[in-house]
Amino acid sequence: MEGINIGGILILYLSVLVFGTGSLSGLVLWLAGRSRTALLTFAGGQLLTAVIAAFAVLTFLGREFHGDENTGMILLITTILLLAGGGQFLAALRCPRSYGVALACGASSILFLAGGSLSADWIGISGLHFQSRPGMSLLLAGACLVIGLLPPRRRTSPLLWTALGALGVIAGAAVSDLVIASRCQLLEPPGGRVSQVRVEIFLMGLPISEASGLAPIPDDGPGSIRFLTLGQALLIFTTQFVFAAGGLYVALAIGARLVRQATEQVPAASPSVSEDYPPIHGYSSEQIKRM
Repeated sequence: MEGINIGGILILYLSVLVFGTGSLSGLVLWLAGRSRTALLTFAGGQLLTAVIAAFAVLTFLGREFHGDENTGMILLITTILLLAGGGQFLAALRCPRSYGVALACGASSILFLAGGSLSADWIGISGLHFQSRPGMSLLLAGACLVIGLLPPRRRTSPLLWTALGALGVIAGAAVSDLVIASRCQLLEPPGGRVSQVRVEIFLMGLPISEASGLAPIPDDGPGSIRFLTLGQALLIFTTQFVFAAGGLYVALAIGARLVRQATEQVPAASPSVSEDYPPIHGYSSEQIKRM
């Protein structure tokens, strides 16, 4: 039986209070005409809010507050909060003109995360709907940190490469779901948290693995059960990893080839003046003396 983390909840309330205080202080300073101080105050409030919220989330790592399957999600949420809070603060310090973009990336990462489910299969990828809200949140939080760290002239290229790599990974993972799929079938009438099920793994439409056994039925039904045995899990996740890595490699290779082609296409030199006009020789010092 999982307990209630009263301390963690109170710390989360404290982070909300810090967020409101920092935002209000920044607004007052901005109205007073101290825009730079207002920006730093607002960004500092967001950073402090993220740190407090991350600490509150870490308190849920206690065994009495969560199941073992949620440990990874708790650590992921903590990482996203720290990246988003730190990235926007660095942008406010180093390049205020880019602060709006950094803040948008950080806020979007947290909104994506808030829209996800803690019980979602965030490690795997299910079809084209791609249960990747936490993954997308991590990508946006990383982009927020990149904006804050890199100088303006070197900021566009890493962001473009990051976006290109992310698209390659998503495309490769989507292709893997077309190659390998699983189907779960109930072997007894539903009723209870644990039921007898059969899971089949298909590769290119051909069955390659089948296993039966008892499994807890998730709230969204047996359709979310993708494997029963370690061998089936390795088949699914290895295929997803291989195709995701392949998509990343192809996307980066295409980007590198396009960049190489752009750098190799040097415009032809314009015809020299000597081809149209006779050469003009200057007078030497001896000739000038004679004149």
